[in-house]
Amino acid sequence: MCNNLKLLVFTDLHSEIIDNPEVRVDAIINAAKSNYVDLIINIGDFGYHSDTSKTLCEEKNQPVNYNIFFKQRTDKYMLKTKNLLKKFDDLDIPVLHTLGNHDMDFNSKETAVNDYGMKNNYYYYDINNFRIIVLDTNYYLDDDGIEVSYSFGNNFNQNKKAVLSYEQTLWLDESLQTDKKIIVCSHNVLTDDPRGVENYKDVYSVLNKRGEKILALSGHKHIDKLTIDGNLSFLEVNSASYYWLGEKSKMETSYSDKYLEDHPVLPYILRYPEALYAIISLDNENIKVKGRGESLNLSDIDRQILNSSNISSKIKDYKF
Repeated sequence: MCNNLKLLVFTDLHSEIIDNPEVRVDAIINAAKSNYVDLIINIGDFGYHSDTSKTLCEEKNQPVNYNIFFKQRTDKYMLKTKNLLKKFDDLDIPVLHTLGNHDMDFNSKETAVNDYGMKNNYYYYDINNFRIIVLDTNYYLDDDGIEVSYSFGNNFNQNKKAVLSYEQTLWLDESLQTDKKIIVCSHNVLTDDPRGVENYKDVYSVLNKRGEKILALSGHKHIDKLTIDGNLSFLEVNSASYYWLGEKSKMETSYSDKYLEDHPVLPYILRYPEALYAIISLDNENIKVKGRGESLNLSDIDRQILNSSNISSKIKDYKF
């Protein structure tokens, strides 16, 4: 059995927001081919899976981008997502998908699972001497402590941290009972982080029971970060497309009114000039991450924003 594995990992494409998702997906696919990877992993928030007409989120709780899309009542973002996902269909390389929080903005979880072609909202995939465990962190606890699954933007009504469902925690424990090396994928980082999961201690307990090294991949925060805690290595992968600045940081842009009509959220983001992704090589002893972005040609304005903040427009190289 092969003890080596090479992955291409990307996350947070957000085809509903970025203006050139086709170019970015093509770059990701071409990189996967040229690097002869065994597997492609999407860690969530690829794009919208339905029209933007139905929501469970009260308007007063809608983030600025959500509100813009809701007012449009359009299916164009759904159609874009479907066309982009088709680009992966002709590949000889397997593609694994993870649910992100925005995958359920205007639809049920079942719709997103079906759109991605996933067998379940959480699952594992064995390849070579590795087991890839894909988790769904898109739940919150209501005021009575009852787990609620993200659906039609209901999570924006609550100021609640994400949780890994109790059912998944039990299943995760069972799924770790293998001789294969473990890689865990989740949209939210599984650490004690403000944007991580509330029940991280339970997750830590399950992961640490194995007593061996585990690589945990996540997205969501649009940052590049590696945290090593004993046998657990948490790699937070930067967005394939942009850093979110937010409504309070809306920038003046050089885009025409017509262009902004088609891409209305561009003033709220720091747009990465090229797609970001990571090539991860694993063997019996080491994990090597080949990042991307060191030579990206940022505008003077974007460079100024980077220099005055902790924002990273790249994915660094790592070896651990």
